[in-house]
Amino acid sequence: MALCLIGGMLAEQPRLSVAELLEELADQEAGLTSVAVGDEPTLGSLFDATYARLSPLARNAYRVLGAHPGTGDVSVAALAAGMGVGEARARGAARELVSLRVAEDPVAGRLVVHNLLRGHAARIGEVVDRAERDAVRRRGTPRRPTRAGGWNASGRTCAR
Repeated sequence: MALCLIGGMLAEQPRLSVAELLEELADQEAGLTSVAVGDEPTLGSLFDATYARLSPLARNAYRVLGAHPGTGDVSVAALAAGMGVGEARARGAARELVSLRVAEDPVAGRLVVHNLLRGHAARIGEVVDRAERDAVRRRGTPRRPTRAGGWNASGRTCAR
């Protein structure tokens, strides 16, 4: 996972050298987590660096994924509901998350996020915008249970 994130960062910024990226990751003040053992960056510092490179819209999507009560498999419609934006904007944010290897899109219209990244996104949400996270949960809580385990604002069953 760490190599995918580093690869995504380097692919998005081809002028960024590996040495510069490692120096950035080792900077304890650059993110919410610190370097753990010696000079080796933690996964948290890699996640912080990836989060810092996201656009504001994709950062919102990242935090919504952290607040999502499911298993890490989220429809773009549910992401849009949690973000409080239309599906077109949510799709743009989803593409950015996929391009930086934060999420995968194995099926059109769905994102899959690893549990470690979801945990980081939840912690970011707690630190950055607890009030927004609570609003996301209020917007995203189904009015009645859905058979497919979907998460939406309307209470309609999400397609899987």
